[in-house]
Amino acid sequence: MISYLTTALINPGIPDREYYSKIFISQNPDINPSGLVKCSKCNIVVPKHFRLSHCDICQVCVKKYDHHCPWTGKCIGEKNIIPFYVFICFLLAYMFMSFITFLTYLINWQESEFRKMRKIRKI
Repeated sequence: MISYLTTALINPGIPDREYYSKIFISQNPDINPSGLVKCSKCNIVVPKHFRLSHCDICQVCVKKYDHHCPWTGKCIGEKNIIPFYVFICFLLAYMFMSFITFLTYLINWQESEFRKMRKIRKI
């Protein structure tokens, strides 16, 4: 649950629109304009090394965008990818444990039904 909440509540890497659009460019006039990238959908200007991708579901750009997760309802990016992987590992472990528990219950139930049938035949 903690890994799920961490994944869902952490900013996935959405850059601050005001900082990069106005302040960053005005404070660094010597930056080559070719070193900047502008998103055609949300008009944010950032350095190329950010590796931004636009999420069409959230309508935001995310650093090192991986995908939009329907389980968390959020983008998975640079800052929440590790908690997301931890969440997936715990989810798989929980599913495996649930499957083993179900099989154990099913086997015990079958054995008890078999014992009941043997008692009925002895009478």
